[in-house]
Amino acid sequence: RRAEELESAVRDELAGMFATDGCGFPQAGDGAAVLAEQKADAERLRSRLRAIDRRLESYVDAASRGRITRDKMRNLSVQAAADRLATEDALESVERRVDEHINAAERTRAREQSVAHLLDGWGTLPFEQRQATLRDVIARIQVNDDGVTVVLRP
Repeated sequence: RRAEELESAVRDELAGMFATDGCGFPQAGDGAAVLAEQKADAERLRSRLRAIDRRLESYVDAASRGRITRDKMRNLSVQAAADRLATEDALESVERRVDEHINAAERTRAREQSVAHLLDGWGTLPFEQRQATLRDVIARIQVNDDGVTVVLRP
């Protein structure tokens, strides 16, 4: 195939992948709902940590007032501390997932902006800039007898 035909086929494939109504690349699922659920989980875990802290304070207060023995306070505190560590680990995991989700959304948004800029200025962009943008956005291009398949970077 000629270079012009391949270039045109890649452009057409990109344009076909990119929604012309401004919605960007098709996405599976509702990312906003997933993010909201993860943030709600994080807030629930923070609330649980505050409850554990209040429980620990009540044990210390009860022991200082003589309502429970120091040994009983120590046993209850160890149990509460174990609960707190488990909750902190779960919170860290949820916060990491939230950050990963936000970073993935930012990467997707940046990729969509690059492709939109590339498609809008395809004929006017210098070859070097067009090539650099294509390298940033596309993982590989497969050329076969049936046409061209463009595989985007994650």
